[in-house]
Amino acid sequence: MKKIAVITGASSGMGKRFAETVDRYGTFDEVWVIARHEAQLEALRATVPFSVRVLALDLTDRGSFDVPAASTGSRACKRRSHSPCVRSRWI
Repeated sequence: MKKIAVITGASSGMGKRFAETVDRYGTFDEVWVIARHEAQLEALRATVPFSVRVLALDLTDRGSFDVPAASTGSRACKRRSHSPCVRSRWI
């Protein structure tokens, strides 16, 4: 099983700082950074010494979740109308 760090609010503030330093908390197979501002996420990608997957999403807008499954690497993801297709696990 892959170990994935999912960081929300990664374009600024505490989320950005955590994204910049996440490698101090362990080794991850993937680091996903999520925020509304894609340009700031891309700038973050250029400054960290590890690979990140940029997901420009507004987590308060259900329409943001209408992205191709390929962008998250999901193979079989069935959405219910009341919840986004997101799986999470505390690490």
